[in-house]
This record gives sequence, C-alpha cells and structure tokens, in this order.
Amino acid sequence: MVRTDVLERDADSVLLRFTVQDSGIGMIEEQMQRLLLPFTQADNSFTGRFGGSGLGLANSQQLVE
Repeated sequence: MVRTDVLERDADSVLLRFTVQDSGIGMIEEQMQRLLLPFTQADNSFTGRFGGSGLGLANSQQLVE
C-alpha cells in the first residue's frame, strides 16, 4: 500500500510524506539494512519464485530524493 500525505502547502511548494507498507515475505534486521542498496535482494534464493532485480526500492528512493 502506498499513501501520500500533504504536510505543508504554500503558494510555491508542497511538502509531501510518502508511506509504503508491504505485507511481503518478511525480513530479518540484517536484510533490512541492505534494502535500499541497488542490485541487492534480501535473499537471492527468492529470485526465481518472486522475480525482480532488487532495484525497486533503490529506484523509488532516488525518485523521491
């Protein structure tokens, strides 16, 4: 689920907060530390079953920044 909230608004700008909630397979703390690194997945054994390149969150972070 993705949620967007308007925190501040004036004539020239808007400050937004994006919140992402995922009910995926779950991760341990060590995996979460690597989550925003490009080309990294929490566990490469899932690649065949769940697909993906490990770039989703890294790309999302760059878009937001």
